[in-house]
Amino acid sequence: QEQKAELQVFLNRFLTRVSGLQAVYLSDRDGTTITFASKNDSEQENLSFVYAVAAEQASTLRLGKNHSITSFYNDQIIVHLNLLPLVVTFVGDQNLNVGLLSSFYADLESALKSLRDSVSKLENESGDQ
Repeated sequence: QEQKAELQVFLNRFLTRVSGLQAVYLSDRDGTTITFASKNDSEQENLSFVYAVAAEQASTLRLGKNHSITSFYNDQIIVHLNLLPLVVTFVGDQNLNVGLLSSFYADLESALKSLRDSVSKLENESGDQ
């Protein structure tokens, strides 16, 4: 519970620092939300499962590992960052600075390393059964 609270604080920092950002979701590759932060405190449908599948397919193009996918809609922008087995999803309005979010990739990869390792270990253990 303490770790989840720390993750919540971590994600909330993005909301205060990135103009146009409305929500941040941290999920596993199956789309299960681990935690999220939202300006309106409501959890939206999380599309990280769809992203994880799309990222794996995009990586087969022989262009290297897919790091992110950005989707533009009428009233929002969604940026998914590939930190498998974790997915970080940013949801913002039309003023969202996508370049700024993409620049956070290395920092997020480092900050979430221990959680990524734990989730990978759990996935491996459940796959062995």
